[in-house]
Amino acid sequence: MLFLVAALGGVLSVLQPITDPATLASTVLDPTLFAVAIFLALRAGSGITSLVESGVMQVYLAYPVSRRGAALILWISRVAIPSLILIATPVIVASLILYPVVARDPARLLAGIAGYEAQALLYGTVFALIAVKSRSSGTASLLSIAFYFSYTVAGVILIILSTTLGAPTLGHLGKAILYYRTMLDYLVAGEVPAWQLAFTPTLLVLLLIVYIIYYTKRFET
Repeated sequence: MLFLVAALGGVLSVLQPITDPATLASTVLDPTLFAVAIFLALRAGSGITSLVESGVMQVYLAYPVSRRGAALILWISRVAIPSLILIATPVIVASLILYPVVARDPARLLAGIAGYEAQALLYGTVFALIAVKSRSSGTASLLSIAFYFSYTVAGVILIILSTTLGAPTLGHLGKAILYYRTMLDYLVAGEVPAWQLAFTPTLLVLLLIVYIIYYTKRFET
C-alpha cells in the first residue's frame, strides 16, 4: 500500500503545474488522506481488537504494567506511526520530483502536511476509542468507516450551506472539521479565525485523553 500511495503522490504532482509548496501538499494529500483513513479504520482498530480477541491483551495487562503506558504504546504504534508514514511517503516522492518548488519555502509544505496529519490522527484516535470500546474487529471497522464518512460529509455539507445561505460561520465550521482545508486557507490567504485553527488540535487532544482514561479506568481484561 505504501508503494501505491507513493506512486500516486508522484503522479499527481506532475499532472498539473504547481508553483507553491502548500498547493503541492494539498494536491498530493487530498486523495492520500482517504487511503490513510480507510487503512486506519480497517487496520488500526482491528489490530487493537485482535489483541483482545486473541487473549494477548489480557495476558499483558495481567502483569504490573502501566495501563496508561500501554494505551499510549497502542496509539503510537497503531495510529501515529502508520498515519505519519502513509502521509510522508507520497510527499517525499513529490518533493523529490518538484524539489525547486519545495525549496522556495519548505515551512509552507510542512505546515500543509501538519494539517493532514492532524486530521489523520483525529480519525485514528476515534477509531482506537471505538476499538477498545467495541472489542470486536468487525464492529470496530464498520463503525470507524461510518464515522469517517459521516464526519467528512458533515464538513462538506456545512461548506456548501455556507455558500448557499451566505453564512460564513458555517463555512468556517466546515473547514474546521476538515482541518486540512483550514491550513490551506491559512497558508494561501493568511486570514483564518483563531478558533478555526485550534478546533481540530483541541478536539484531538480531548479525544486522546478520553481514549487513555477509558483504557486506564474502564477497559476490562
